[in-house]
Amino acid sequence: MRIWPGVLTVVLCGLLALTGYTSVYAVGAAVVLGQLLMSTLPAPTDRRGGVVAARPMVPVVAGSLVATGLMLRPETLVGADGTTAVEESTATAGFQLGLGPGVAVAVLLALFMQMTRRDGRELLVASVSYATASAVLAICMSMWVTIPELADGDAIVASGAAGAAAASVLWTVPGPRTLLGIVAVAIGGVAGGAFGYAVDDGVSTGFGAALGVTAALTVVVGRLAAAGWAPESARRLGFEGVLPLALAGPLVYLVGQFYVL
Repeated sequence: MRIWPGVLTVVLCGLLALTGYTSVYAVGAAVVLGQLLMSTLPAPTDRRGGVVAARPMVPVVAGSLVATGLMLRPETLVGADGTTAVEESTATAGFQLGLGPGVAVAVLLALFMQMTRRDGRELLVASVSYATASAVLAICMSMWVTIPELADGDAIVASGAAGAAAASVLWTVPGPRTLLGIVAVAIGGVAGGAFGYAVDDGVSTGFGAALGVTAALTVVVGRLAAAGWAPESARRLGFEGVLPLALAGPLVYLVGQFYVL
């Protein structure tokens, strides 16, 4: 089953790269698709094999939609057009206005979903932690919608996506995970650098390689983390395929900020 999460990651990388050259709202649509796939994560099991009533879907979906929507339209939280608040919001990065409310909604809904349980609420802390952590990881995916707003943001998105896609392809190959992880990160850097070299404008070869390495590293970490997050490989397909890109979003944005500087 290792191949299918990799295929999903590559497909989403292609969507992000293509939409990055169209509009930020197209990127937002690709991001929401990934977040919906992450919401299919199954509930965890306890030591006896019983299902823990974590109910992560509602917090993941609601928190993701709030965060992505506010990052696309940060002025939603402020006053009417022409006011000082609107002018200040346009100078504030979208993620600063979107992450907090998204996480807050996810936490509140995770608690609410536990309040509706009628089974004695066993493993309450574990259930809330699982749902909240899953939602926070999905919300990280929203960071991709802020990257096109950077200088040469479309090329930054494409370079990061190229590195992640290359690493995902290599990770599907059977073999020792440690060695494959090192090679996957290196291949991701080569793919990102090759994109930077191929385009006439946008990121340079060296900066494209840095973006590729960053995204490839999150692929390795994300795939390993997803395997421990939900032991049943068939049921964690969506989560495992999207988690690497969710982890990559904040890091690619951060590296992209260095390019702006």
